Amino acid sequence: LPISSGNNLYAGTYDFGRSEGTVYVTSDNGATWTNLDLRLSQRAVIALASTPGNLFAGTSGNGILRSTNNGLTWSPVNEGLTSLVVMQLVTSGPNIFAGTERGLLVSSNNGQNWSQVSAELSEQIISSLHANGNDLFAGTNSGRIYLSTNNGLTWTQVSSGLPPFPVYGILGVENSIFAATFGAGIHRSSNRGAAWNSAAQGLTAIV
Repeated sequence: LPISSGNNLYAGTYDFGRSEGTVYVTSDNGATWTNLDLRLSQRAVIALASTPGNLFAGTSGNGILRSTNNGLTWSPVNEGLTSLVVMQLVTSGPNIFAGTERGLLVSSNNGQNWSQVSAELSEQIISSLHANGNDLFAGTNSGRIYLSTNNGLTWTQVSSGLPPFPVYGILGVENSIFAATFGAGIHRSSNRGAAWNSAAQGLTAIV
């Protein structure tokens, strides 16, 4: 998904024709886009996040890149990462969380170094992240969702009613949390993940 930073909107992509990933930017609400020419050979830009003065790109094999000049130049910030496949990035409070193929990691210093947040999550594929107020949700490739209410210090599994399919997206809308799965459509929780029910009625495809 695109993210906003300052007056700009950024989107990560993969160009199949050129076999490389890059980031595009628009400053006119999407009317026109400019290729920042990140040129990640054979890699995609999967996730983006920003903090004041910093833009982060999670990639499919080059780890995390950071730009301090609105995307004009990028540098790797991979110290401590357990996997260079970064599927999700999200900011919560002073921290940046990275969902990877080998667990959930956190940085509290704008990516200078990363550390695992939980032994329970360390060997799991973290396929989705969502920050909703004081709640931080982490969805996994095994169909489990975890919730932290203290900025990632401790986690509780909140997966009751979810089928064992990868959770590829989590989104909060008003008083509900929605989980998009690969194979079982969309599920909804109205109690911060304590219980989930299918919300796929009317969908013509459930993947």
